[in-house]
Amino acid sequence: MSSVRKVGLVNAVLEGPARESALEEADECLSRNQDTVMIDEEAWITVEMIATGALSPCAGFMGREDYAAVLREGRLADGTPWPTPLSFAVAGDRNQGVLKHVRHGDTVTLISRDKRPVARIMAEEVFAYDREERAQCVFGTTDRHHPGVRSIYERMGDLSLAGRVELMRRPHWGAFERYRLTPRESVERFRARGARTVVGFITGANPVHRGHEHIHRVALENHDMLLVQPLVQLAKPEYIRSEYRIQAYETLIDKYYP
Repeated sequence: MSSVRKVGLVNAVLEGPARESALEEADECLSRNQDTVMIDEEAWITVEMIATGALSPCAGFMGREDYAAVLREGRLADGTPWPTPLSFAVAGDRNQGVLKHVRHGDTVTLISRDKRPVARIMAEEVFAYDREERAQCVFGTTDRHHPGVRSIYERMGDLSLAGRVELMRRPHWGAFERYRLTPRESVERFRARGARTVVGFITGANPVHRGHEHIHRVALENHDMLLVQPLVQLAKPEYIRSEYRIQAYETLIDKYYP
């Protein structure tokens, strides 16, 4: 009989005095232009997902051992199933220049495009990786016409930084902001409503349609709650604006679901 491994939620969101101290240190690094890396909004949200526990048990970006194990075996080095490598391989000559000089134990400050400190990584190692191998293992092709493969070459640098993350500032989610919940907050809502079984439903940038509605209704016939998770593509324009997708879900849930 197989056993089920319980995974605790990671919590690396700094608050109170710890956050204030981290911001002071980050501002000092920024003033000296030392060990700072600029990230876009998509990378910022990835850091937030790690810090709030959405990617538990990962508490940071993967090192060489976990990276290789996930890429080739679909599991972390300790055997935990994991679908795709979680890497911090930021593009840009300056960013890559910073990573070249990072050593184990260094603290790397992550800044937003408006140059505000938003998070930090406690460096464990910096390593090079094979883009072609990553593309083949993750997407099954090395054809750069594939959007995922193209992203590896256009949005990722040669070096990847591994280490535990700490979040100082959370990004704004735009149209999704009022529905933002951490994993812990989600669990609290499930428990408050007495839900014993919950089904998660994830969609891409396409709007909700009748096929989705059918899946939702079937799920609700057999389970207590439905957790809808529409994804946002920040790296490129969406087919349908986020505001309209949210309105479509609100109408469907408020007027047509039990």
